[in-house]
Amino acid sequence: MRRLHTMATALAAGALIAGGTATAAVSASQTWGNLDVEVNTPFAGTTPQDPFVIVGGFQTDDYPELTVVNDSPKRMYNVNYGSHLTYTGPAGDQGGEVFSDQFDFIDGGEGETVPIPMPLVAEGDYEMTVWAYGRDSSLPGCDRPAFRAPTLQDPNALALGLQDPSALTPNVLAAADGDRPNLPGTDTPLGACESLVVDTFYYRAELPAPDISIEKTALGQDADTADEAVQVEAGQEVTWTYEVTNTGNTPIEQVAVTDDQGVQVTFPDDFGGTLTPGQTVEATGTGIVAEGDYVNIGTVTGEVCPQRMEARAARAADTGDAPEDCPWGSIVTDVDPWHGTGVTTPDPINPAISIEKTALGQDADTTDEAVQVEAGQEVTWTYEVTNIGDVDLDEVAVSDDQGVQVTFPDDFGGILAPGQTVEATGTGTVAEGDYVNIGTVTGAYDCDGREDCEGTVTDEDPWHGQGVPAETVTPDPEPTEQPDPTPDPVEDPEPTEDPEPVVSQEPVEEIPPLGAPVLGFVLLAGAAVAGGVGLRLRARKQ
Repeated sequence: MRRLHTMATALAAGALIAGGTATAAVSASQTWGNLDVEVNTPFAGTTPQDPFVIVGGFQTDDYPELTVVNDSPKRMYNVNYGSHLTYTGPAGDQGGEVFSDQFDFIDGGEGETVPIPMPLVAEGDYEMTVWAYGRDSSLPGCDRPAFRAPTLQDPNALALGLQDPSALTPNVLAAADGDRPNLPGTDTPLGACESLVVDTFYYRAELPAPDISIEKTALGQDADTADEAVQVEAGQEVTWTYEVTNTGNTPIEQVAVTDDQGVQVTFPDDFGGTLTPGQTVEATGTGIVAEGDYVNIGTVTGEVCPQRMEARAARAADTGDAPEDCPWGSIVTDVDPWHGTGVTTPDPINPAISIEKTALGQDADTTDEAVQVEAGQEVTWTYEVTNIGDVDLDEVAVSDDQGVQVTFPDDFGGILAPGQTVEATGTGTVAEGDYVNIGTVTGAYDCDGREDCEGTVTDEDPWHGQGVPAETVTPDPEPTEQPDPTPDPVEDPEPTEDPEPVVSQEPVEEIPPLGAPVLGFVLLAGAAVAGGVGLRLRARKQ
């Protein structure tokens, strides 16, 4: 049977909630005999350069555990154990005994476990030394449990000091029998039948400072202020990104984001609602930007250890060890606005103007089309100006680079609507040789309320001529009247045979009438001639 004496503490345990614990155990390296200690927390194996960081303090049910192990095959009696704390930090000297107690015995090959109170007096670095010693019956001549009175009757003073930590270094513990170390906190050397173990671990205490931040963006812009407002087409659908970061040193649970414009905010499917210190998660939401100035505000909230809130309240009511200003069990929050301006974009504009210059009925845009004109001849040019764009043009004016005075009709007020045309004229003299003059038109446009609808348009058109002496002018042919359309052609008749050529005969003297005989002969001869002609015509047709 073993008996666990009442644990005594010289420093009150902190009332703040501890960070997580681990299950790995590391055995002590400073031993004399067959005792060992194990600490089943992340503190085991730490060094002054690499301490375990604790945010806040420990509650009783969160204490790490110290296990005293009898590595011998036989029972170990009167096993004393305890812990000593050394603190370095801004709070000054806070060191001293943490606890000490005793087991009556530990059977061979077994261990006994007790919790280690973890006081957090203030922020800073802590060195925790744990120790155990007892009568080891496996040592030669020590098989009987020679119970003896404790070295120090006051258990609270048992471990005070370790005034000379070098007395427990591995070199001393591995020394010969004559150099056995003193029992912790005493001037009494370790007995010949006793085993001793000492281990040290390190931790750093930080006060809880829970905090959270949210950064809201859309269209690649943060737009925190009205001066940074992003122009968006009114009615456009916009997707916002809400980047949430745990900027504190405590885990934050129940993380949620809302938007004051009713935007539905969603997190990734694999996000469980908890952010560890330094962790970031992105949520998104989609909404419509109305016309005019627009602002929506994203708000993030989170709870610090919400599952502890009821327990903390109950503990405060029962023992008073959970102060009301304790940051654990609190709510953290942050907000970030996004500014935009919903605008209605008018249809695009295409202002443009054209000029077409002619004279003597010719456009003559190139030198190859130059018109021959008698040198010194006065020529009148026509400038046809058209608004070929989609906005009104005013201040329409035409100039000529040869100093020709160009005039518009008296009723033209300088304004052209889209598609409207006006003709201006100008008269000048063509000098001898190659001649060209260029007509240039300009017009202005200005749409009220539109920054993109203000400016001027222009166009130009040349006319080429050639002044030559009068006798070499090649007159333009007079245009001829086109005859009336001819009626539809009619089918040609069958071709007729040309008549036989008539052989002229010498004039003969008039023959007096011969009477009936002569007349009959004449008729007979005529019939013969006619019959011969008919036969010939038939033969030709065949």
